[in-house]
Amino acid sequence: MSRALWLVLVVVISTVTIGLALSQVWRDETPPEFVVELSERVPAGRPFTVRLAADEPVLYTLGYVDLVYERTTKELEVSLLAEEGPHELAVTAVDMSGNMSHHRAGVVGVVPLKPELEFPEEVMAGDPIAFKAVWPFEGAAVRRMEASLAGKSLPLIPYEWGVTGFGVVPLGSEAGLVPLTLTVTDEFGQEITLENLITVTADVRSVEELNLSAEILEARTPEGFELERRVLERAFEQRRPEMLWRDPFIAPIEGVATSGFGSPRRYVRGGDVSHHQGSDIAAPEGTPIRSMNDGVVSVAGFYPIKGGLVVVDHGAEVSSLYFHQSSIGVEVGDHVRRGDVIGRVGSTGVSTGPHLHWEVRIGGLATDPHAWVGKILP
Repeated sequence: MSRALWLVLVVVISTVTIGLALSQVWRDETPPEFVVELSERVPAGRPFTVRLAADEPVLYTLGYVDLVYERTTKELEVSLLAEEGPHELAVTAVDMSGNMSHHRAGVVGVVPLKPELEFPEEVMAGDPIAFKAVWPFEGAAVRRMEASLAGKSLPLIPYEWGVTGFGVVPLGSEAGLVPLTLTVTDEFGQEITLENLITVTADVRSVEELNLSAEILEARTPEGFELERRVLERAFEQRRPEMLWRDPFIAPIEGVATSGFGSPRRYVRGGDVSHHQGSDIAAPEGTPIRSMNDGVVSVAGFYPIKGGLVVVDHGAEVSSLYFHQSSIGVEVGDHVRRGDVIGRVGSTGVSTGPHLHWEVRIGGLATDPHAWVGKILP
């Protein structure tokens, strides 16, 4: 071999050797960086999305329950079916140099809401209707709840694993079926609607003929009714949404019941039939009247028909009303406790003798006040 050829061969071998050595020094040993986007809570039995993005092409290996998925790319979007309960999602990314990165995340497949509704199957018009919906502890979280009775929205009170609420079928309603509907929206925006029918039974009570004197009828002026209607309407519009009471309701006085709640009546012979929206209790003039429960006074004053009137807002659309008082012991805005004296029995306004006309209303609709006594909810 000539000297020149030998020198060329030496140069080539040296170059290759140096190149190999340098490649070992300069070899990429940095693990790939990638991000994982997914929700930690997903509805069980429904698809959820995992998004992956790396700074270079990599071989992704994704493992979830019994599934293993592989693909080489920089960005990847995978749809998986959520299994019930907590599971681990494991992702491995390997770059072209064999460098590897790992990511692990917990995913909870949340079981759907399965609310159960408890309610009275049969009521009379004017009966307060209390209902309860419960669902399992491990179910999806609730984001919104709505309830209605015959299309009228009802107040709802959340508690630990459910909701309770109440409503009323208005006095004078005909016998038949009315729908009670509850719609619950969970944390994923899924709606569950429960609808049940409540039977309203017929009111078979005979009509009471009051035959009021001309003097009393003249005192029942349209102007007086309109004034009091506006006062109560404003009070009910400003009611507090939260439940202000925690203990059972009490009766405001002891006495002789003279006219029951809901009784059909005519004020003059041949006149229109109306229904008594409260309960009349006769008692001596000056008998203390006590608030049925905790609340805030929303009306306190004297009016042409209802006389000395106090309205206590108990929150959650529940109010108690006390008519014909001889004196009033509270002012609008006062916070009262169950059993506090708010006034005294009288015969002011349109009244034929000392007595208390006593009402409990839900959302402005009259309910049987006796149905609340001794109970937190009717």
